[in-house]
Amino acid sequence: MNGEYEAARDNADLAIWPTLHNYCNPHFHSSIELTYVLDGTFRTVVNGHLYEVGKDSLVIFSSYCTHSNLRGSRAKTIVMTVPLELIGAASGRMSGKVFRETVVTDPAVCEEVLHCMKRLIRHKADCEFDTCITKGYAYVIIGLLIDRVGLVDMGNNKTDFFFKDILVYIEENYTSPVSLEKLAATFGYSKYSFSHLFNSYFNCTLTDYVNSMRARCAANMLINENLSMTEVAMRSGFESLRTFYRVFKNCYGCTPSVYKKRKTK
Repeated sequence: MNGEYEAARDNADLAIWPTLHNYCNPHFHSSIELTYVLDGTFRTVVNGHLYEVGKDSLVIFSSYCTHSNLRGSRAKTIVMTVPLELIGAASGRMSGKVFRETVVTDPAVCEEVLHCMKRLIRHKADCEFDTCITKGYAYVIIGLLIDRVGLVDMGNNKTDFFFKDILVYIEENYTSPVSLEKLAATFGYSKYSFSHLFNSYFNCTLTDYVNSMRARCAANMLINENLSMTEVAMRSGFESLRTFYRVFKNCYGCTPSVYKKRKTK
């Protein structure tokens, strides 16, 4: 399945990292993603539903659920992704299913998951991940969640599939002009109805979403290709350098030139 993926959230290995104000655009992936809230309030939208999650709670993003973390969330978190391939037989039990709850507040469950996360972070700091150790912790965490949180059938929610189709379409076309009118017509809506649906489900505007994807594409080019700023902007889908600089700084907190120096020195 295609769509907007974040590399660290859908690779072949378990990944875990502490983060502050964890912001990301609407996306989905096959990996199970877990976010533990250490402090503050974490705001996330999952399949169109807004959750405001407090300290010592766990958020579960099941495979292929569409989710985004909102700007302005003042939260300290630990993020962990578990590829289905890593948990072998357990992944078979999850076929066609999602976790019963998105937010877990049971102290017994949360404390055990946090303990495993901290051990993994410590292990990562000491040395490269050992496959046996990471796989063991992955089995413990996912097994605990299957047992204590439970699974339910994914079902056939046409709304969720509809919005995944929109993400796939944008992923395939964002370097070309993507207008609200064109996208609305493609999916059989008036531009006003489509705009309302998009904003309500993803909690951001179409323009902001497409521009953020273009900025992500530009950031990758700045690091990996020897191109002028004009070439980077045009190949990423921006119509002008002015828009490119404005959007990039808004997304990454610095100009493209500064970003390139930081990442390539």
